[in-house]
Amino acid sequence: MKILKKFSALFIAVLLVVSVFSACSSKYENYSGIAERKTVSAGYYHTVALKEDGTVAAVGDNSFGQCEVGEWKDIIAIETGAYYTLGLKKDGTVVAAGDNDFGQCDVEAWQDIVAITSGGYHTVGLKSDGTLVACGYNMYGECDVGGAENIEAISAHFGYTLAINKDGKVLSAGNNEKGRMDTASFTGVKYIDAGREYSVAIKKDGTVLFAGENEEMKNTLTSWKDVNKIILSFDHVIGIKNDGTLLFAGNNNFGQCDVSGWNEIEDVTLGCYHTVGLKEDGTLVSVGQNKSGECEVQNISGIKIK
Repeated sequence: MKILKKFSALFIAVLLVVSVFSACSSKYENYSGIAERKTVSAGYYHTVALKEDGTVAAVGDNSFGQCEVGEWKDIIAIETGAYYTLGLKKDGTVVAAGDNDFGQCDVEAWQDIVAITSGGYHTVGLKSDGTLVACGYNMYGECDVGGAENIEAISAHFGYTLAINKDGKVLSAGNNEKGRMDTASFTGVKYIDAGREYSVAIKKDGTVLFAGENEEMKNTLTSWKDVNKIILSFDHVIGIKNDGTLLFAGNNNFGQCDVSGWNEIEDVTLGCYHTVGLKEDGTLVSVGQNKSGECEVQNISGIKIK
């Protein structure tokens, strides 16, 4: 009987541990906030995709080891910087591979993370309590986000960071070059994206807001209707319409905007000069510069749909 009791106690203890671990994992896997969690992401010249089984595939430039993600598992979201790759695990921790010259990959101690974003050379994490953590290049204060509270979504680009708080307002930190951080008047925002010279937001009513000095791009983007997402790169912009077709604007020197025939698009990611689309069936399409194989995504299948 004593042996049976000890076995029963041990069995119950194991069940409790498993239950706690499962609950913690579910907390991050089943996150339902508005923060973006990418399943396809492009760096300068590499492309990364998250598969349904929690593994990650990568193609393109690997000069800094940014594509060495083949052993990753239990990943629920990905992000790419200029020459590095991030993975959010189902236990709320973060892994990284690639260039770490500025400490942008120093995320091993992060916990309780529900979303991640990269500004190229700095990394920002959103915690489940609505606070932020950051690491990497901080010449302009782009990582000075420690005082932010009640944050629901984040985006970053070179030199600055944007965040949506629970009131739908947009906060910012970093370099306000060309007015790209002039977002203080934005309200009712549900989506943001930070670009090189300007940033965009989409309000809950679908209205597109713009911050920056590029009047031509402002007039173009704010005229877009029925878009649920706008993605900014260095010189080109893609908008995803509610019907799964795309809008585009900007530089098309490498054919990175040749997306007019795409449909049934779930998500889009932009590298420097290439565009990758995630279709509703979990396959990928791509256009643009392919100098390092960053567009060779057609053989990647089973991509996780958000």
